[in-house]
Amino acid sequence: MQNYNKTKELNHFIIVLTFFLIFLSILPVYVGLNNSSSYLFSSLGIVLINLLTVSVLIYATYWAFKNRRESWIPWLFILLGQLIYAVAEMAYLILAIYPNLQFLHIANQIFMFNYPFFIAGLFLFMKRPFKLNTKNLIDLTILMLAAFFLIWFLLIEPSLQTHNLSASLEKILYLFVDILLLFSISTLFINRSQKISDLTVFLFFGTVISQIIGDLIFSYNAIDPNSTYTWFSCVLYMLTSSFTFLAALSFIKNINFSEKTLKSIYRFIRREEGWLSYVPFIVVLVTYSTLLLLKDPSRVLIMCVGILVALVVMREIISMDELKKAQKDLKKSKALVEESEAQLRFISSNMMDLITESNEKFEFKFVSNSSQPFLGYTSDQMLGNVFFNYIHPDDVNKVKETVKSAIENKSIARVDCRYMKADGSSVWVETIKKPIFNNDEFKGLICSSRDISPQKENEQIINDSLNEKEILLREIHHRVKNNLQIISSLLNLQSHYIKDRETLDVLMESQNRIRTMAIVHEELYRSPNLTNINFKEYLERLLSNLFYSYGVNGEFIETKFDLEESTISIDTAIPCGLIVNELVTNSLKYAFPDGEKGKIEVLLRSSHETYTLTISDNGVGLPESFKLENAETLGLQLVNSLVSQIGGDLELKRNFGTEFKISFTETEYKKRV
Repeated sequence: MQNYNKTKELNHFIIVLTFFLIFLSILPVYVGLNNSSSYLFSSLGIVLINLLTVSVLIYATYWAFKNRRESWIPWLFILLGQLIYAVAEMAYLILAIYPNLQFLHIANQIFMFNYPFFIAGLFLFMKRPFKLNTKNLIDLTILMLAAFFLIWFLLIEPSLQTHNLSASLEKILYLFVDILLLFSISTLFINRSQKISDLTVFLFFGTVISQIIGDLIFSYNAIDPNSTYTWFSCVLYMLTSSFTFLAALSFIKNINFSEKTLKSIYRFIRREEGWLSYVPFIVVLVTYSTLLLLKDPSRVLIMCVGILVALVVMREIISMDELKKAQKDLKKSKALVEESEAQLRFISSNMMDLITESNEKFEFKFVSNSSQPFLGYTSDQMLGNVFFNYIHPDDVNKVKETVKSAIENKSIARVDCRYMKADGSSVWVETIKKPIFNNDEFKGLICSSRDISPQKENEQIINDSLNEKEILLREIHHRVKNNLQIISSLLNLQSHYIKDRETLDVLMESQNRIRTMAIVHEELYRSPNLTNINFKEYLERLLSNLFYSYGVNGEFIETKFDLEESTISIDTAIPCGLIVNELVTNSLKYAFPDGEKGKIEVLLRSSHETYTLTISDNGVGLPESFKLENAETLGLQLVNSLVSQIGGDLELKRNFGTEFKISFTETEYKKRV
């Protein structure tokens, strides 16, 4: 549905135009209606209003072409009609200035040409396919014929008696085009599919009515010449263009009726079953009353009234037929509704889920019959009670938060909670809650609740089993760590009986490797989950043990650990820990000979699931001839193997010491066979 602006945006235009019309209307009265200048000022006012309307219509047509292509052609026709209207009024103004000029009939003919364009424009505003039912068509026919008969017998026929046929022909043509104009606006008015807003249609209706009344008064002035009639018809012609001006503005500014009262009045006017259906009767009564006013009505007038009465009778016959058809459809619809209600009652009575509807105060309006087996309450016992009263006290706040969120977001919400049964026990349910709104105003909830007690029992069994397995797994990690610690202690005891330095170094390296793996298992059974460990804490403990093991003196070897917070799995942690152990051990043993001072750095960075581990020192460095892939020592061979195991890349730099840079991603868990 299209969004329109409010009618108040048109108020200042209406105020300015009203003052302008009042000024132009009072000016001829001020100079005197019987004065020759009166008609001049009246014609000047009409021309000014017409020129203003033409300028607005030009912009409306251009705006429609740019923004609403489906409606620019109707506006073009309206513009052409208004332009011809303005040219004709300029001709009348020239005649008012130069009365001796003999081209009044030319001005009248020009004026006549504006009607076809207006009529075509109004019809083109209707969307296709155009639908008009038979009863509406008869209503319009009655209205048009009645208007024709009234104008003919009250205005045209007296004119024919006092003037020749050629002089009265123009009045007959005016009558004909006025009837067509009334038909076009009436059809647009009752049609429910237009390319313009209701307000624009309403303003065009004012245009047509003002024009028709103005033509009638102008024609009557020919029968009974009077300066007051001339002045009043000129005021109506100014009003005609003013309504067209406002209609164009309402289209450009996208304005429509906004207040509810105006909308309801307008809908009432347009309803087919409203007062509009009584218009044919009123018109026939008015036409029939002319028979009483005339002393000697002609047989033609009596026949015309008879035609209108026949049309009204035909309309009523059609209405009765439509009424019978509507009654049949109503009975059929009523039977379908009763059948649907019976089916719904049958389903709700036999379904296992509990269906409820509550109002804006959360009081039950409807409770399905399944409440008896579900909770032990009958539906009558629950009706009128607040549904929070049936929820377990421990779950009330959770349910209230869920309902609040559903209302705020205007969305469906699910919640697992416990309902209290009539016997005092509770039952686990899954409830789907759908908030109901009317014009954005909360009106209540529709809930569907299902017993999920078996699922909750199974869930509890699974959770208990998982807890048992988690405890068991933690115990396994703890025992593996203890066993590795025992092996490390045995190696330490054995080292006391060995005097050979090289053998002692081998035992210490093996002991550090075992301790590296032991720390991983220790971190795992301390971790909140048994899959990942805090990599930063693990490396800090590992490096601290290494430096303690080698008795590093902080005065000689400076250490720098710059480690980002991260968690990794055991499949990645153990190889990384062993890599760090080997490379840091290598730096401690060979980078600073003869007690030289130096610095060891360990950096850990992570970016988009990629980790970068850097171990560097500023010691003596590796010889230029050294090739990492051809390493002969067990430690560096182990590093190459472990880097390959985790799918990483190893880079060696020899700038101001030695730097090993390992880039890797976390190893995915692989099922063990």
